[in-house]
Amino acid sequence: MKASMGKEKTARSKKTLIVDIILLVVSICLFVASCFVFVTRVYLTTFHVNGQSMWPTFNEYALDADGNEVGQRGGKSYVGYTVECGLYNKHKGALKRLERFDIVVTHYSTFGDSEMIKRIVGLPGEKIQFISSGENNGDLYVNGKYVEQPIRTDVLRQASYPVEPIQLGNDEYYVCGDNRSNSTDSRSKSVGPVTRSMLVGKVVAIIGTGVIKEDENGERFVKYSKIQKYRKVRFF
Repeated sequence: MKASMGKEKTARSKKTLIVDIILLVVSICLFVASCFVFVTRVYLTTFHVNGQSMWPTFNEYALDADGNEVGQRGGKSYVGYTVECGLYNKHKGALKRLERFDIVVTHYSTFGDSEMIKRIVGLPGEKIQFISSGENNGDLYVNGKYVEQPIRTDVLRQASYPVEPIQLGNDEYYVCGDNRSNSTDSRSKSVGPVTRSMLVGKVVAIIGTGVIKEDENGERFVKYSKIQKYRKVRFF
């Protein structure tokens, strides 16, 4: 009788342990899911890189609809293109802590509701000037001091730059694409510096690649894909 009761207790103990483990796993999964939903709604938003203005930092190996590399001279990305996808932090706190060379998503009033990805070159209140000719074309000076840029030198030298210095206001940022010869940005008089209200978020990571698709309502979305030369996940 005692042996039988001992076996029953052991069986119950095992069942209880299994139930406890299952409940723990379910609780952890629910907690992680809740955290993910909270973070994505409050902080992070996904995006896909449209165009080659940030080449080669983004979309270095982007493909057109025929599977050919788009390259440095490519323009806007269309349906069927394979592009890089990432995350940007849209929380107001992130936009208050911006530093030089951070990569941001911004609304250009020139282009209506279109969102552009650019790199911050000048911060509020600074005096920005570029060398606009010769072997040092594209070199950056901030408040009279040379500042090295995290841009490939050959790409930097190919572009055109404003001759006169630019004095930024207390709420203005000077932004440029890394692909300087193929980017519409603050160097253009039709765009100029952007204000903080025009900044949507700070880019934090590239997380994968995808093919641009279009649903029956004409809305674009990206379906996960793969580029053989893709450089994997990158944080900024």
